[in-house]
Amino acid sequence: MSAVGAFSFGHLSYVALFLLHPSADLQRVSDGWPLVLALFLVGAIMLYVLFLKAGPLRWAALFYLPVVVAMGILATVLPPVGAIALVLPAALLFVFSDFILAQEMFVLPEDHKLRKVTPYVIWSSYWIAQALFLISFTMVL
Repeated sequence: MSAVGAFSFGHLSYVALFLLHPSADLQRVSDGWPLVLALFLVGAIMLYVLFLKAGPLRWAALFYLPVVVAMGILATVLPPVGAIALVLPAALLFVFSDFILAQEMFVLPEDHKLRKVTPYVIWSSYWIAQALFLISFTMVL
């Protein structure tokens, strides 16, 4: 539960950073509606799957998932120019990392062959996302 809280706080901090950035424009969310729709649909499907599969962590997962999806959607408020353009790919990698983690924790059987690669996919996408966030908010291109 503490990990869910910590990661939720991290995602919400990114949301605040996106929205408070001087170049943020909420109109871009509607401009990027295909991506927003895709994230919403994947989130809705995952809510259903996690409701069925997450057992005692069901409610924590159901709280966390909309936070993750919101972070991905709100990354679209920033312009696709310069270093700040790296925010959207970073956010999508972060969402992807959490999606794969949810599959590993709650969906894949213990003996599933994909479990051999999921830790590498989770951590590589997570750390690349964090590096891209760092670059996007600290470098001027």
